[in-house]
Amino acid sequence: MRTPVLSGLVLAALIASPVLAVTDRVIMKDGSSYDVRAFEITDNVVNMVALNGRSWSVWSELVDLKATRQANHMPSGVHFSPSWGGEAIEEPLETERLEPVLIEPEPPAEPLPAEPVPEEPTVPEEPVAVEEEEETLEEPEAEPVAEPTSLQAEDAPEESGRKHFQLLFNASYHATTIDFTQSRTFDLYLEEGTIETEYTGGTGPTFEVGGTYLVTESFGVGGSFELFDRKNEGSFEATFPHPFFFDESRELSGDVSDLSYRETAVHIFARFSKAATPWLIFEGFAGPTVFFTRTDVLAEVLFEEEYPFDEVSFEDTEVETLEDNPFGFNVGGGVIFMLSPEFGFAFQARFSRARVSLASEEGDSVEFDAGGFRAGVGFRVLF
Repeated sequence: MRTPVLSGLVLAALIASPVLAVTDRVIMKDGSSYDVRAFEITDNVVNMVALNGRSWSVWSELVDLKATRQANHMPSGVHFSPSWGGEAIEEPLETERLEPVLIEPEPPAEPLPAEPVPEEPTVPEEPVAVEEEEETLEEPEAEPVAEPTSLQAEDAPEESGRKHFQLLFNASYHATTIDFTQSRTFDLYLEEGTIETEYTGGTGPTFEVGGTYLVTESFGVGGSFELFDRKNEGSFEATFPHPFFFDESRELSGDVSDLSYRETAVHIFARFSKAATPWLIFEGFAGPTVFFTRTDVLAEVLFEEEYPFDEVSFEDTEVETLEDNPFGFNVGGGVIFMLSPEFGFAFQARFSRARVSLASEEGDSVEFDAGGFRAGVGFRVLF
């Protein structure tokens, strides 16, 4: 506790030499700081006394208490700044400074040495005398945080420029042959005749076009259309009843060619991929397939006969086109060599399967498997 005489001497010295007055510093959480004569820290507010004797109060939540204590060498639990001295300041310090000095924001203060280093007071440029009054220090307005504009959102790279769509074009070779048989009966001369036909489907090229939506870099869903058009061949053996004798059927055999077979497949698939390197991608896919098939089959064998009708000779054949749209599946995989971020060259193999069931107007039926194994090359376009 200072004596009145000692306090008077100190106050007189400060009045006589305001330029040499020691100031304390209050550091705000927004980075700004104030030089003040003294300050007091309470539970809710920080009371500050400026060098001209004015008093301010500010909510303690706005003050960086830790940095303020370090800057003024105040141990934890001390509420008065060093210049306050633990006593109330009854008389203002006569000075030419009006307001607390706003210091530009500084980086967080580092721990200071144990010995305090006094700071030199700043001399104001133009002295102005003011009357004593109490004011409330206005809270510093927080600078609004600018939200990203739509232009900034567009300029920001989305997932490192990942592409979302992939177009595919493939040319493949259908390596699976389709073999099936057909049995047909007809009435002639009060007896029943028969036609037994064996069909062989040739191999050939297929063409596919489609696309994939890339949900992630490694997963996507897509679909494609695949067209396969070929010619089938067949061989038949027919029996024709005798016009005069029962159980004396005449036989005739031959070949039939240029039978059209068209298969359009609609593949739906889930695609999984793995990039071994930025330019080498392995992929696999699987899903359902709907086949649209049109098949030519032997409908009738035309023949000639002459007396005594023991033999018949071949004249011509008639064909009919049967259709079926079976539901099946597809599964496959491939390798993509990316020549650029948007274009790649691909090798692909697929196996698909569905059971085709054809029924003629006469009631006979034909069954075989559509699809098969196909492998080929193509290219990919990403965007």
